[in-house]
Amino acid sequence: MATAKAQTNGSATASEDVSAQIAALKSDIAGLTEALGNYASAKGNDAKQRASEQIDTLAQKGRDSAAIVSQETEKLAQTTGDLIRQQPAAAVGIAAALGFAVGLMTSRRG
Repeated sequence: MATAKAQTNGSATASEDVSAQIAALKSDIAGLTEALGNYASAKGNDAKQRASEQIDTLAQKGRDSAAIVSQETEKLAQTTGDLIRQQPAAAVGIAAALGFAVGLMTSRRG
């Protein structure tokens, strides 16, 4: 009978050891899950920051391009105005020819 009691006592100790190991594994898994979540969050924040910086850069390039186009348009308008003042007859002739060509193109559509 003493051996049966020792076996029961030994299996209870083994059961407690297994339970303790399972609890330790659960704790380790929870820690790993938290670490993975933190890592993914940090990587997500990094990607968001890089995307924001790229958007800012592209927006600035767009504004710069719009400013250049505006300046070139103003120069073209000034040049056209100067040319019209210098050669008004040629300007009227060009305008008439363009009007005639546009009229021909629109009348053939219908």
